[in-house]
Amino acid sequence: MSRFLCISICTAACLSLLGCVWPVPRTSQSSPEFRGRVVDAQTLQPITHAKVCLEERPTASTTTDSSGRFRLVATHNVYFNTPGPCSSEVPSTRTYAWVLDVAHPQYQQQTVDVLKHRNLEDTNSSYCGVDDILLVPNKR
Repeated sequence: MSRFLCISICTAACLSLLGCVWPVPRTSQSSPEFRGRVVDAQTLQPITHAKVCLEERPTASTTTDSSGRFRLVATHNVYFNTPGPCSSEVPSTRTYAWVLDVAHPQYQQQTVDVLKHRNLEDTNSSYCGVDDILLVPNKR
């Protein structure tokens, strides 16, 4: 047997005896999918091209369509889990608050706590429905 192979086998055996095993890739959800609609607070007309993003992760964003609707896809953590006495998660996982920032150049920006504005009539379990988000027009 080659020297390298022998050292590798011995190292793996020692780590196994210590309870440390090779890292296993894992994923976990850091925020659910959000769906809702953005409308003008005065006219209740849909607002197109409004930006909707997670407050704590602005790169997780989307824009509203012609009917003011948005779909912000779920975000996930990717990490390696090492089970056993040497247990660890690398990098550590993160869960984002259910807070959305909504912005449009012609309206005042709004921060929405989804837990307070969750659409309870929308019972679909694959996403979190949000009540209509009302944006106030900028003063002229």
